[in-house]
Parts: sequence; structure tokens; C-alpha cells
Amino acid sequence: MHGRRRKSLCALLATAFAFGLLGTGVAQAGVAKIKVSKTLAGSVITDARGYALFIFSKGGHSIARCEKIKTCAADWPAVTTSGKPVAGAGLEPKLLKTIRYAGKVREVTYAGWPLHSYKFAYSVQSSVINIGIKQFGGPWYALGPTGMIIK
Repeated sequence: MHGRRRKSLCALLATAFAFGLLGTGVAQAGVAKIKVSKTLAGSVITDARGYALFIFSKGGHSIARCEKIKTCAADWPAVTTSGKPVAGAGLEPKLLKTIRYAGKVREVTYAGWPLHSYKFAYSVQSSVINIGIKQFGGPWYALGPTGMIIK
């Protein structure tokens, strides 16, 4: 019986990942709330739930657009907002802005960097292990509260 339960759990988790039911999954709906959270990687920019947010560092500090690379945005969804994003405690509100994304939805930026979540981050605590992942032609980093890159 133990083997069947294990297979069932594995199948359930695989299905949840496939449909984006675990982790940050999809781009944020409504007004984005961005905050600073203390993590194993130090103080990093996170979404309202505490999941680490990432920047796509390909091309230096220019606004490299993951959305222009096939399947990139599926794994690294843009953090979007339907209004002015809300800065939580510890953030510098003047560094929190938006750029054009799609229709009336805007992508949230911090210190000039477009922010992304990671589809496969399955818990708040483990989301920081994705810092430094190299995918789609460049590494993905987190940001600290002053906008410094965390590698």
C-alpha cells in the first residue's frame, strides 16, 4: 500500500505543477503588493505572499524582456498590476514603478528591473534557491530593498 500512496502523491504533485497549482504559477492579478522578506538569502523583494521575485539579468541593466523569448514567460511570469503597485515596509516607493505590458495591465519594476515570479517555486522558503538559475540566455537574480542585485 505504501508504494501506491507514494505513486499517487507523485502523480498529484506532477499534475499540480503542470497546471500551475503550486508555487507562484501565473502573473499576479489585481494590484500588485510588493514587500521585503527576510529569507535564507537575506532581505529580498517578494510578492505579498513572501515568494522571492526575480530579475532577468541578460543584457546588463537594460530592460531585457523575457516575454520576447519563446516559453520564457511561461516559466518566469511577469509580475503585473492593474493599478499602481503597493510598496510594503522596507521598500523604497520611488523605486517601485511599472512599464507597458499588455492592454491595461502593467509589469511591475523595482530599481528599473522588470520583476518576475518563478512558476516552479513550491514554497516561500524554497523560492530563494532559484537565485542564480541560468535559463533563457542569462541568470535570474533577486533584488534587495535598495535595488542591489542578490546573486
